[in-house]
Amino acid sequence: MQQHINFKRERRLGDKLNATFAFFSQNIKPLLTNTVLVVGPFALVAGVCFSLYQTYIMGALGEQEAPTGASHYFMLGLSVILMMITTLIASTLMVAVVQRMLREYVEKGSAQVPASQLWSSIWGEFFSVLGSSFGIVVLMCILMAVIITPLALLATALKAPALVLLIVLLVFFAVLLGGAALMLIYPIRSFERKNFFEALNRAMELNAGKWLSTAGLFFIVYCVQSVMMFAAAIPNYILMFMRMMHARDMESLEVDTGGVGVYDLIGALSGSLYVLGFTFASSLLFIGITFQYFSLRENKEASGLLERMQAFGVAEAVHEEQEQY
Repeated sequence: MQQHINFKRERRLGDKLNATFAFFSQNIKPLLTNTVLVVGPFALVAGVCFSLYQTYIMGALGEQEAPTGASHYFMLGLSVILMMITTLIASTLMVAVVQRMLREYVEKGSAQVPASQLWSSIWGEFFSVLGSSFGIVVLMCILMAVIITPLALLATALKAPALVLLIVLLVFFAVLLGGAALMLIYPIRSFERKNFFEALNRAMELNAGKWLSTAGLFFIVYCVQSVMMFAAAIPNYILMFMRMMHARDMESLEVDTGGVGVYDLIGALSGSLYVLGFTFASSLLFIGITFQYFSLRENKEASGLLERMQAFGVAEAVHEEQEQY
C-alpha cells in the first residue's frame, strides 16, 4: 500500500524535492493515463502540423523543386498556426489536469480522477490556468523591460559593452526569482479559488522572505524536468537528422502511401510523442510548486497544524503518517 503524502506541512528544500518525486512516482500511472486521454488528441494534431512543417523545411534544404504559390504558403502558415494553438491547448490542459489531481489528492486522499470526469469538468480549470499563464507572461515582460531598458540606455551612453553581461545576469536572476514566485499563482487559484490579482497579492505575501527557497526549488525541479523533455525529444531529433542526411534523395527513401511519405507518418508520430512527453514532464514542476505553496502556508499561517488540532482524535480526518522518502 502506498504511503499517503501530507501536503499540509512545512518542509525543507530536500524534503520538498523528495516529496515531489515521491508523489510523481506514486501517481505516474493516472498522470500518464490522463495525459494520453485528455491531452493526447491535441498533441496528435500538433504532431501532424509539426511534421508538415518539417517536411517543408527538409525539402527546402534539399535541392528539390520547392512548391510555391499562395495556396502553398497559406497551408504552411496554417499548419504553423495550428501547431502553436494545439501545443498551447495541450500544455494548458496538462497544467489543469495536474492541478485537478493535486486538489483531489489533498481533499480526498487519492489522485485518481476518471478521464470522463476530467473531460466534463476540466474546462473551467483550463481557462483559469490560461488566464494565469497570460498574466504571468505579461508581468515577466514588464519586469524584463524595467530591468533591460535603463541598463541598455546606460550601456549605450557610456559605450560600455561589458554592461551587456550585467544585463544578461540580471535578467536571468529576475526571471528565476520573479518567475518562481509567480508560479505560486497556479496552486493559489486552484486551492483558494481567487482571481488573478488576488492570487498575485497572495503569492507575494506567502513568498516574502522566501524568495531564494522558492527559486531554488524551481531551478532544481526545472533542470530535472528539462532532462525529461530532452529525452522525449530524442526520437524527433533522430528523425530530423535522418531527413537532413537524406534531404537530396527523399523520394527514394519514401514508400508510396497514397502521396504521404513514410517519414511524414513517422514524423507525425514522433512529433505527437514529443508534445505528449513535453507536457507530461511539465507536471513535475507544478507538483513541486504545490508542495512549496503548502510549505509557505504552513510557515506563515500554520494552517495544517490548526486543522490537525481541530480534528484531534478524528482518525479519518487526519493523516499522522511519518513520511519517509
